[in-house]
Amino acid sequence: MKKVYYTPSTPMVDVMKDDFHRQDMLCSLGFKPGFKENTSVLEACNDQGVNVELFLLINNLYTYDDYAPDDDIVKGLSVEQTLKCNSYAQDFFFHVNGVDLRRKYDRLKSRLEDSSMLTGLFDALWDSLCKQYADIDKLIEQYANAPESITSAQVEHIIIGLEQECYKCTEHLIEYLEGLRLTGENRAAADDFTGYLKFFRKDCGRFDTAKNVAFRKMIRS
Repeated sequence: MKKVYYTPSTPMVDVMKDDFHRQDMLCSLGFKPGFKENTSVLEACNDQGVNVELFLLINNLYTYDDYAPDDDIVKGLSVEQTLKCNSYAQDFFFHVNGVDLRRKYDRLKSRLEDSSMLTGLFDALWDSLCKQYADIDKLIEQYANAPESITSAQVEHIIIGLEQECYKCTEHLIEYLEGLRLTGENRAAADDFTGYLKFFRKDCGRFDTAKNVAFRKMIRS
């Protein structure tokens, strides 16, 4: 049986029910909460001013590991919408996911006698995330202003390097937290932070990867 991916006619309720965290992802794309009953992906995108090709590309990449977009999807990508998408994702990170991340870090830090190692590892992760958003913004703006000045190979090298750095920093922090010899509420705080980092690495990282793939494919088209 052939797998059915999301299409412009897919009901938005079907997109939402496939993943508990989908609402966060839609906010990162610039969607406002709430859809009319039986609203299709195309209708929802048109109502909210979101590029439907970008929506489908990111959601299908996010959901299906074997998804390979066709040429029509890639050709319909908008530089302006891709730049907006990165901007919305950045805002959502700093005002939602990033707030949760820092809150759990602060809770654990206040319980440790020596928090210098934790602080160093967390600062490295935070800096790498900020750099990823800022550098990709610059790439998209450069492409928008002068497409001939940037090649797909350059984009591939820069984005993969940024993603790998974020992943490495997250892994180092998780390894450190899992190795801490703590008990009681201190252990619970460390486990809570570790669990969120693993969610962050899987869910937020998957969204960022899908978003960055969309940009790379737009450059190649």
